[in-house]
Amino acid sequence: MVVLKNISEKPEECRGCRFHDKEGDCYLLPESRSYETYAEQYEHCPIEESPQVIRCRDCGWWEKQADSLQGRCSLLGIYPTGSWYCANANAGIYPCDPEKNAECKKTDCYINGGPCNKTTRKECRIEE
Repeated sequence: MVVLKNISEKPEECRGCRFHDKEGDCYLLPESRSYETYAEQYEHCPIEESPQVIRCRDCGWWEKQADSLQGRCSLLGIYPTGSWYCANANAGIYPCDPEKNAECKKTDCYINGGPCNKTTRKECRIEE
């Protein structure tokens, strides 16, 4: 595989991809293939076939803590860094409006002194 040195040529979709090394080689593409440009590499990228990893910083359960790399996971009650991930990650989590969320029993709801203030139901989110 050709090592592509000019990072500025890398397509926006490839920047920050966890499957690219610092030289620009893609770990997902077969080593038997050679690509002259990032655009040609991206054209053959199988990323859609690989499982998506949602980092804590992108998960709806994670709340960044001030002056720290860590945040609080309101689902698990732990304090991971933003680059951590788990199988429970969900990017589709929203701040909950308890009045809209009629199906919820509100057992652990913040309006009753509990820790829960999130919902996976988009129609029950607080409008921003």
